[in-house]
Amino acid sequence: MKKVLYLHLNKKNTKYSTAALVAAIESSNIVNVKVEVVNDPLDSLNFIGKYEKVVLGVSLLTTDLLNDNLISDILKLKGKVLLIAGGPHATGDPYGTLDLGFDVVVAGEGEETLPELLYALAVDDDIRNVKGLYLEEYEFTGRRRLVDLDSFPPWPYWRGHFGPIEITRGCPFACAYCQTSFMFKAITRHRSIDKIIFYTKKLKELGGKDWRVVTPNALSYGGDGVRMELDKVEELLSKVKDIGVRVFFGSFPSEVRPEFVTEESIRILKKYVNNKRLVIGAQSASDRMLKILHRGHAWEDVVSAVELSVKHGFVPEVDFILGLPFETEEDMEATLKGMRKLTSMGARAHLHYFMPLPGTPFTFFKPTRLPPKIRKEVAKLVGEGKGWGQWLQQERIAWEIVKMIEEGRIKVRPPRASRPGNSKLINPLLK
Repeated sequence: MKKVLYLHLNKKNTKYSTAALVAAIESSNIVNVKVEVVNDPLDSLNFIGKYEKVVLGVSLLTTDLLNDNLISDILKLKGKVLLIAGGPHATGDPYGTLDLGFDVVVAGEGEETLPELLYALAVDDDIRNVKGLYLEEYEFTGRRRLVDLDSFPPWPYWRGHFGPIEITRGCPFACAYCQTSFMFKAITRHRSIDKIIFYTKKLKELGGKDWRVVTPNALSYGGDGVRMELDKVEELLSKVKDIGVRVFFGSFPSEVRPEFVTEESIRILKKYVNNKRLVIGAQSASDRMLKILHRGHAWEDVVSAVELSVKHGFVPEVDFILGLPFETEEDMEATLKGMRKLTSMGARAHLHYFMPLPGTPFTFFKPTRLPPKIRKEVAKLVGEGKGWGQWLQQERIAWEIVKMIEEGRIKVRPPRASRPGNSKLINPLLK
């Protein structure tokens, strides 16, 4: 077998996936494969010659493509180490990612695919036998089954590392702007309570005091993602609370859907959680836009969720997206009016700007530009301390992404003329 070194690039914006992938590889106990985390891609050069094969893995976001220094440093390694990309951008645009210079794309979930790939490299097998890979010349090895969260740790606790626990993966609503349903499928899967408790105890043993979760909708735990199973939610929160940690549930990095906030669910949260802020996804106050976005709830659900949250002592932080495709000035005015209504009730508006992300139904739709009077009112809301967020920075990024799409740097689909049938891999690093 060959001695293989897998280096995963540690980035602030993908730290949770880094922890999960390192945990998945090391818990697989692959002989002759060593794993390290690096903060600079050029650190890979220090290991060349010390291992028979050096691999650099990058969890790639679309916004990473705008970081010229990062991409340039990664591509300086082309031909010296094997470059693997995974994550939301690589999954949504595998062909553009390969053309960028990466040798392999791991599509979708990586917990099973990445260890199998590294094993194949170690034993000199044909990596085309590993499901879930896009390879040079646009070969695709085929889709694989969905991951069982119980089979993999959320982070490598044996390294002394801990963090939020991913308790749920997948979302059935498939919102038009969001990559979650299209990367992890519209099927809701949960980590079992027994496993969550096991990792919560590990977290406490390692000095962790705060328990946080990663989930598209905290109140969906235990159910199919559409209907609540509050007995499961309460069982989970009760058992976690008994361990003696502070419970943060429905606050960053998680949130709740507005129609899931009911008298019963909010009373359960009040009983067990330590967070006073509750993140609620609204995105628009226009029912017309909510239908276009495929949100699956109405504006009145948002108003009800805020009313119940405030009534029970929470401060709702309500997410809104500005500049949505198909949004009219009337829709924008409805959203501004809605934000004013919610902030008068005791909520805060968390402002985002629409970005076209690969792999979503809105990939090829441009943002709608904000009229001056709308922009002025949004600025006023922020100036009053009733709204906040990085929407101005996201607006700039959004139009840079549009430019990349127009220039063909983001492809999503391969050009027909250059898509071979059974191509021969020519990169010696793949052999």
